[in-house]
Amino acid sequence: MIILGIDPSLYGTGWALLDCSPGGCRVIEAGTIKIKRRATPKGRAKRHNVAELGILHHELTHLVEWCQYPKKVDCFALEYPINLPGAQTAVLWMVQGVARGCLGGAGLTGECYDPATVKKAVTGNRSAEKHAVARFVQAQLIEPHKFNNDDESDAAAIALTHWHRQQTNQLLLPVMQKQKTSRKHRRVKC
Repeated sequence: MIILGIDPSLYGTGWALLDCSPGGCRVIEAGTIKIKRRATPKGRAKRHNVAELGILHHELTHLVEWCQYPKKVDCFALEYPINLPGAQTAVLWMVQGVARGCLGGAGLTGECYDPATVKKAVTGNRSAEKHAVARFVQAQLIEPHKFNNDDESDAAAIALTHWHRQQTNQLLLPVMQKQKTSRKHRRVKC
């Protein structure tokens, strides 16, 4: 299964393309979509800009097209935005919407995970630091991969979280089906 993990951000969206099998996962490619901050006339950086969201949409669309060319991507995994002060959280939700729109427009399906779930799935600790997440991601890969920054390793962690969830669901499905059939036999009509 090939999973595209994305850590959405307006100025540094990390992504990682993982090839996962029962034997483990390896990174096919990883990178960061960097968008230059545009300055206002007063010299301060804007909180968000429609043009920057448009550039992000363009870059993500090209990324998805590129990922589909060498090998077909099976699914995606995104991280939910964290709550930041002021309007920053709203901007992150806009970025999330742009990312989901690009991925859904390409016909991909996937899941979104909150940061605490990603940390718990990869490290076992819901409040792990970024360097610990990066270390645990490396430990779970079949072959080591040199990530250029935390955005890339976070994207790989999100993809690994999705892989762990898929594996857990496959293991639990027969058990849950068995429980459903055994419950039917226990019911007694009066």
